[in-house]
Amino acid sequence: MTLANPWLLVLLVVPWLLRNYLHPRATSQALPRLPLLQWYRGLPGTSASNRATVTRPRRLWWLFWTLLILAAARPQVTAEETTPPITGRDLMLVIDISPSMQAQDMIIDRQAVSRLDAVKQVGRQFIQQREGDRLGLIVFSTTAHVYSPLTFDHDTVSTFLDETFIGMAGRATAIGDAMGLAVRYLRDHAGDEAVIILLTDGENNAGELTPEMGAELAASHGFKTYAVGVGRPNDGQGGFLGLRRGDPGGVDVATLRTIALTTGGEYYMARDAATLGLIYEEINQLEAIEHEGETFFRITDLYHWPLSAAAITLVVLSLPSRRENRQ
Repeated sequence: MTLANPWLLVLLVVPWLLRNYLHPRATSQALPRLPLLQWYRGLPGTSASNRATVTRPRRLWWLFWTLLILAAARPQVTAEETTPPITGRDLMLVIDISPSMQAQDMIIDRQAVSRLDAVKQVGRQFIQQREGDRLGLIVFSTTAHVYSPLTFDHDTVSTFLDETFIGMAGRATAIGDAMGLAVRYLRDHAGDEAVIILLTDGENNAGELTPEMGAELAASHGFKTYAVGVGRPNDGQGGFLGLRRGDPGGVDVATLRTIALTTGGEYYMARDAATLGLIYEEINQLEAIEHEGETFFRITDLYHWPLSAAAITLVVLSLPSRRENRQ
């Protein structure tokens, strides 16, 4: 516990100085000549017996003065807290919400769900694991939009991800434009450790930029891109992490591989939520540059306690004495 204004404690001796130096003839029963006491004595209708009553509880007046000065000195409780370490990573999730993402070929708990629902469920877990990172969200179909800016508030990003729905940005798929928007936003708002995570069913059929052009833009700014194809593979080939890769229902595997190769990232193919979770775990191992968390102090003021006690003491001093009640 500390005092914000400890120098005010010197005022505790003021009544004693007034009584012993300015009024040396005062008797031992006399009260300190406090302005508040003089004001009380001067109230209309205050009788001589009342004034005598006021002069008796000298110790209570000293208590009142002490509590008042203590409240003015502002006692405080200080608690040291440390923020979590900051990894220095800025991650931009770029999510495809075109109509093809509503295909129910993903498996969660042995039930078929849409590709977008699988991305939402596994994406929420990934977002919460990235403590210390700033995350943002871009959604795209015919057009691309920054749905959530980069932020440390992961709950907000998760909420925005949950609120996405098929068709909110059109009916086509503009992967190149989404990549271009991500690069432009990260260039203006992110640091050197920015990463793009692209999730799509992989068939570009709209927009001004091709996916290859978007990948070249990302590579020119050093933004590594992890390209994740979402759908059911059908070519029977094994792949990274034992995942099968192919072209299930329009997944343009060649384009996603090109994006990953051009930017120095990785390409993945997910056929169900479990596989998508493995992919997120792999991406979650991104090497980060950690900085020590900042230390700050949380201060809680306690002045209201002595101030309240002083008010109660003043009320007690204002009550009539037993002698007055008998009279």
